[in-house]
Amino acid sequence: YFDKLSVVTQEMNTNIEYTKVRPDKYTVHVNFDSPSYLVLSESYHPNWVAEANGKKMKSQIIYQCLNSFYLVEPGEYDITLEFGTSPLRTAGNLISGITFLIICSVAVFLLIRRIRSRTRHQSEAGVSNTLKG
Repeated sequence: YFDKLSVVTQEMNTNIEYTKVRPDKYTVHVNFDSPSYLVLSESYHPNWVAEANGKKMKSQIIYQCLNSFYLVEPGEYDITLEFGTSPLRTAGNLISGITFLIICSVAVFLLIRRIRSRTRHQSEAGVSNTLKG
């Protein structure tokens, strides 16, 4: 079984430490002596990206369902794993935000119109009462 982050390697003693920054971001420190795979136990998605020593690596599928990152060079790595935002998600968020602003603007416009209408009716009623009296 895998922990949230694991290393697949030929070595027996591989040290891995990680911190979950938020659900879509991890910082990882790993040290090993042979080429290895860093495995993220999340359902595979190509938007997972690792940055190690200034180089970006795309996620690869491993075990038919998990994310992995192949680390060719043996050594010590400080890695940041992050789920990149897709352009469709960004567009969806933008459309949702604009729709929310339009709905709020229409609601404020209707509220102001209703208040003005009530004020106008009250002032007309006051004028007609003073003319009658």
